[in-house]
Amino acid sequence: VVTMDLIVKQTLLGLVVLGTVTFCITDLFLFKDTAMKNLRLIDGTGLFTVYTVRACFYIRDQLVSAGYGDDDKVGLFKDKIQDYAMRLQRQHFLNYQDIPDALDYFYHAKPIIHVDPIDKAWKQYTHSFWYLGNEFVYRMGAAS
Repeated sequence: VVTMDLIVKQTLLGLVVLGTVTFCITDLFLFKDTAMKNLRLIDGTGLFTVYTVRACFYIRDQLVSAGYGDDDKVGLFKDKIQDYAMRLQRQHFLNYQDIPDALDYFYHAKPIIHVDPIDKAWKQYTHSFWYLGNEFVYRMGAAS
């Protein structure tokens, strides 16, 4: 009975040591490579989203201010829109440089349909996300 108890304790200790070593090795490689890239991507795309939403609100506020004839606020919102256009352009470029292989297709090759009103008709274009992100920043800046 004593021998069996010792064997069980040694087996459990061996499993705990093996599990700890396996966890440390897995965590070391996974965290340094995959997780850090994913965290940077989440952070970058989160900033892009925040900048986009804020810029849209500033464009709306600029239009409302223009409707009320408040030129001071229109100028203030124009400056803010230009600032956010620069931030968006910079963040889009940073996201583009640091994309993982899994998103490479989405940024470069995935066809996204873009529709523009031209000569009283809707014309369809197929572009990549990279192009459309730059187009959005350009149009946002032009809207101010």
